[in-house]
Amino acid sequence: MEQKRIYFVCGGVFTDGQLDHLESGGTPECYGPYHEAAVAERVCEEKNRRNVDICWHHLYVVSTLTTG
Repeated sequence: MEQKRIYFVCGGVFTDGQLDHLESGGTPECYGPYHEAAVAERVCEEKNRRNVDICWHHLYVVSTLTTG
């Protein structure tokens, strides 16, 4: 089976700059899947830019391998 990498944009509003814990009652954000890293990066940058006023809001790109 062929393995393919897929990408997600995940994050939310964290409790501090360590990015270890989401705010209590906060909603985790997850967007995707995307089949290209460049697309996921663009989505991530745009969503981060829209939330720049929220100090601890942070999104990042994660990837995983899938078969099929």
